[in-house]
Amino acid sequence: MRYLTPDAAELDALFQRCYERRPTGFGAPTWQLVALPAPGAMSDQDARTMEALAWIRDVRNRLEQDVFVAEMKRPQPVERELVDG
Repeated sequence: MRYLTPDAAELDALFQRCYERRPTGFGAPTWQLVALPAPGAMSDQDARTMEALAWIRDVRNRLEQDVFVAEMKRPQPVERELVDG
């Protein structure tokens, strides 16, 4: 169950519509803007909405980076070759 205010839930839905998680080669994936929340150019968008979406993007990108770094630090299992005999 999610515990978000209606405003936060609306922003989250808008974020899911406007941003896409994309791989970045050997680094952590990042969230990138692929659509604007309203019709028109970037200058036609509501500044507060764009600022809120950018904040969500920054937080999610930081979480992606933290997960990536944690996975890189985790010891990898050693593969052992089976020997017949």
